[in-house]
This record gives sequence, C-alpha cells and structure tokens, in this order.
Amino acid sequence: MVEQTLKITGVLSDPTRFSIYQFIARLHCEVTVQEIAESFHIHPNVARLHLTKLEDVNMLVSCTKKTGESGRPSRSYQLSDELVSLQFPYRDYQRLAEIAINYLSSLGEAGEKALVDTGHRFGFEVARDFVLSFDENIDLMNTTKKLISLKTLP
Repeated sequence: MVEQTLKITGVLSDPTRFSIYQFIARLHCEVTVQEIAESFHIHPNVARLHLTKLEDVNMLVSCTKKTGESGRPSRSYQLSDELVSLQFPYRDYQRLAEIAINYLSSLGEAGEKALVDTGHRFGFEVARDFVLSFDENIDLMNTTKKLISLKTLP
C-alpha cells in the first residue's frame, strides 16, 4: 500500500499532470491526446507522456479507436473505475462502507429501507450543494432543469 501511495503522489506531484487529471475528472468523459495538448497548450508528445503516467498508476484507462484514416489508431483516455485513495495514515473507508452495507442488508426489509433512505438523503444533499454552487434555488427548479444542471457537471 505504501509503495502505491508513493507512486501516485509522485505522478501527481507534477502540476501540469495534476491539472490534466482534474480536467478529465471534471469532464468525466473520454479525451484524446490532441484535446489535452490543445487545452493545456503543450505538445501532443508531452500530453501523451502525462496521460501515460496517469494510466500507469491506474488513475486513467485508455482504449484505441480506429479513425478510418491511415496511421496509428487514436487513443482516448478516461477516468479509471478503480478507487484511488490517498490517506495518511491509511484508512480503509471503502471496507468500512462494505461492512455497513452488509450489516444493513442482513437486517432484511428494515435495513434495505434504511439504505435507500440514506442514499436518497445524501444524493439530495450532493445535488442541492451542486445546484447552490450556481446560485440557483433548488426548490424553484423543475425536474428537467435539475437534470440539465447535473448533466453539465464541471
């Protein structure tokens, strides 16, 4: 665990690379080397290097796509589904969440209801905080406007 933490902190210690990761996390969609190069005003080879280093520590995943043109296939990058966690000292919150969910599930219908109610409450709070960041009153927004706001996450 310590070795992986050191690798991740080493990769993120470069300000440009850290900014690229934040950029991709905000977009939450696939990006190409060229898009990163243009967005950060860097050479595509430099962008590729940064993206590869982020992929090496499992923060990003890539896939190749045929463009129908000659030359090498295009490679796109997106956030990895793998949980990346940096904590000093290490705390396994993922494991704690699994224990809590398993315990509540073992309680049957009452536990399941508690899980759903908790999910709704926290989901509402996250959505409310997001909407408030745009200086919008969530109570005055219709469902369509709420969904549009959530789809345009920065």
